[in-house]
Amino acid sequence: MLAEALKKIKVGHPRTFAGLSVYPLIGVAGASPGDAAYTVLDDALGKGTARITEVSDSGSVPELAFENDGDRPVLILDGEELVGAKQNRIVNLTILAPAKSKVVIPVSCVEAGRWRSMSREFKGSPQVMYARARAGKAESVSYCMSIDGTHTSDQSKVWDDIGRKQRELKSTSPTSRMTDTFEDRGAELDDYVSNLPRVEGQVGAVFALAGKVSCVELFDSAETLEKMWPKLVRSWALDALSISNRPHDVRPVAEAQALIDEVAAAKPAEHKALGLGKDLRFGGGRLNGGALMHDDALVHLCVFRDASRDDDRGRRRDERGDDNDWTGWRPGRMTSASRRNR
Repeated sequence: MLAEALKKIKVGHPRTFAGLSVYPLIGVAGASPGDAAYTVLDDALGKGTARITEVSDSGSVPELAFENDGDRPVLILDGEELVGAKQNRIVNLTILAPAKSKVVIPVSCVEAGRWRSMSREFKGSPQVMYARARAGKAESVSYCMSIDGTHTSDQSKVWDDIGRKQRELKSTSPTSRMTDTFEDRGAELDDYVSNLPRVEGQVGAVFALAGKVSCVELFDSAETLEKMWPKLVRSWALDALSISNRPHDVRPVAEAQALIDEVAAAKPAEHKALGLGKDLRFGGGRLNGGALMHDDALVHLCVFRDASRDDDRGRRRDERGDDNDWTGWRPGRMTSASRRNR
């Protein structure tokens, strides 16, 4: 079903700004060309039909309580940031929460220096986790799902990635908040959003940093992409700031298409999704990320390509068709000690 959905997508000509290239994906990836059959998280929170809180008064770093009082499912995006309560978090994977339901959602901390309540409920954020850290988080989540069925990330690596990004961009934060880094460079990120607009009928994009095709992200409707687009551009722009002055070539459309074809030919592991649908996970090789399918149709896909794994071992694994061979890859697991803030 995923391969069939990807066949319906056409890659448009790229737009480029300061180190970041975006190849628009046009077509119908989901069940129909109509409006989405769900509400996105920001809209649900804004209408008051959904709420997110700590799971208890004492809280738990890797889990939050989500309640959907609305009549439609709510789409919660992989990497989406949640601000407030005891500390800011990001969502570990895409979830389609059923109407009139309560779901415990797996999250990662993106504010290592705070563990005190600032609000009872979380609110949304204008960004998802920046792209390179989101890719690393997705890989560790896929690994945990393959090993023991949990949806946890390598929390220590998430904290390390945020610290590295803050040093790289000379950003400071008293609580190591990821949000502070986005806010410090807010005007520059807004320039990326302004210079990389959507095109008519766009449902996704292939992203490239410094000419290196790195990720494909796809939704089932142009309506959803429109609402998520500024967040996604800001995510990639934060990484692009580090290489914006380097010369690079804009790669041909064929290279973006090749990534889509590679994803379509892969054999991801299938899991029952949290909430509605099936969760397809890519990992252990050049591709990592996930796709959410519901009613035999694609809802969301986000898959990163790691060119550093283009070695003999990676090629042999791909030739075998074993797309989830985790041999030689072991993330640091989140222990009870690392669940507490540093």
